[in-house]
Amino acid sequence: MTRETHREPFSPGSPQSRIETIQAVLLLFAIGLWGPKAILHESLSLQSNLAMLLREERSVGEPSQSAAPDWDSWIRAEGAVRTKLVAYCYLNLCSVAYNIPPLLLTSELDVYLAQPSRLWRAETAWQWQEARQTVPTADLTVHDAFSRLFGRAQQGLPAHISSLGNHVLIHALLQHIYLLKQTSLSLSPGSGAHRVLRPEDGEDVTHALRVWQMGFEHGNQARAAAQSGYGGGDGFPGGPMAYNSTALLRLAYIRLCADMVPSRGLETRDHVVIAAALTEGVALDRGLKLHRALIQAVHALSQLVKAGVNYVARAKSSEWSVQHSLSNFECAILVSKWLLTLSSLGHNDPRRAWKRETC
Repeated sequence: MTRETHREPFSPGSPQSRIETIQAVLLLFAIGLWGPKAILHESLSLQSNLAMLLREERSVGEPSQSAAPDWDSWIRAEGAVRTKLVAYCYLNLCSVAYNIPPLLLTSELDVYLAQPSRLWRAETAWQWQEARQTVPTADLTVHDAFSRLFGRAQQGLPAHISSLGNHVLIHALLQHIYLLKQTSLSLSPGSGAHRVLRPEDGEDVTHALRVWQMGFEHGNQARAAAQSGYGGGDGFPGGPMAYNSTALLRLAYIRLCADMVPSRGLETRDHVVIAAALTEGVALDRGLKLHRALIQAVHALSQLVKAGVNYVARAKSSEWSVQHSLSNFECAILVSKWLLTLSSLGHNDPRRAWKRETC
């Protein structure tokens, strides 16, 4: 992208200059998103600017990147698509972390999914052409892929969706869960109202998560086989992007199945406020739905225990990320609240039978 940018004269109104503006705002937004409170507020104020720029760059009716006749054209098209997709993911991650409405909806993301990283990482036109002839691709728009997650016709997702494509789709599911919760009936008064999904909505999203997970696992198997054929690759099939997607999957199950108030007060950067927020909320509604979220939480925390809690607390893994920090944080909250709920049961409480089945 850098080489191509310097070959062309700069024009403020050109598509390339608009994409570079989005990239600059995105970098400022992403850097401040996890910084101190004052910087965070500045970063949050950039959300609306970033969302507005993305809406102005809507590419309705544009052909897939696969239609690009040459490497230069493909780089520009794929770079624009990846910029928009990554910006959408950051805006949605901000919504997940701070429990605020997403400023860019999935319905506004009128682009194709990103193509495989082997094409993107090609350093010459010859390498790109060779990869194009050997690497299978999936030409799907974000909307088409998202609708397939909810289809009941066993169509599912193609196995050749890129890691970034899968990452975008799990973000879309997280946003869908957030919007469903916000429009569901409240069972308690106040701003921290306890909202419960309709059973049919919960089952639809659970089905979509299973379809996503099956496609994700099939894609990872295909990537692992390809990496072994090329003499190795990333430690996790699909690289860090796919690894982060597993953390978002756990978050999605927790947000869907555990009726906890997602507000943690993280935006305050005040440990007293955060601790107070963690102690609030209604008791967990124990049942099969909660069991699904607990399985995800226990599995995530067991990996930290195996690595060593003291080591993980003091060391920084090359694969550690904000996504995993948020996921592990909510997993720990869920397990602790579940244990508190179990400890509150009397010795003769008939619900203890369910406790024995799940332990």
